[in-house]
Amino acid sequence: MAHADMLATYMRAARASNADVLTDISDNYNDMKLSHRSLAVGNAFAHNFFVNDYGKANFCTRPAPALEMGGHDTSQWSWSPYVDWDFFTRASLRGLQIELVPLPLYSYTMNSANSIWYGMTSESQKYEGHRKMIEEVARHAPPALRDILMFARFQLGLPKLNTSGIF
Repeated sequence: MAHADMLATYMRAARASNADVLTDISDNYNDMKLSHRSLAVGNAFAHNFFVNDYGKANFCTRPAPALEMGGHDTSQWSWSPYVDWDFFTRASLRGLQIELVPLPLYSYTMNSANSIWYGMTSESQKYEGHRKMIEEVARHAPPALRDILMFARFQLGLPKLNTSGIF
């Protein structure tokens, strides 16, 4: 749920920073009680390659740069808990200026019926969602390093099998 001042805060930050993409942090609730404040580090690619800490799924972008990079991914992996991570990764790789508004601008209800993250229980689905970032980064890596990159990320992100052999 957007905070009442979310859009006004984004517009002030956009004018002050001239950023291409703005993101923020969130207050997370569980059973109507504040569980935690979800923090972020902003555009730190080396860190964000492994863990999505660019910002939260809530973000504001200038239309032209977003459209030039293809907007939101609508490929076969677009239904994943990583749609924001994919967008931020592509924006970072293209040199877009990503700025963090260090304020919670929305409240998130964990385990809600409409939550992409909590609605996905399959490790295989989560891995497929992460795979799109791996492939995007590989497209920007020198050809000689692409196989190494893919192998390293495959090893880090390999889904765990349960005792039934199903992801």
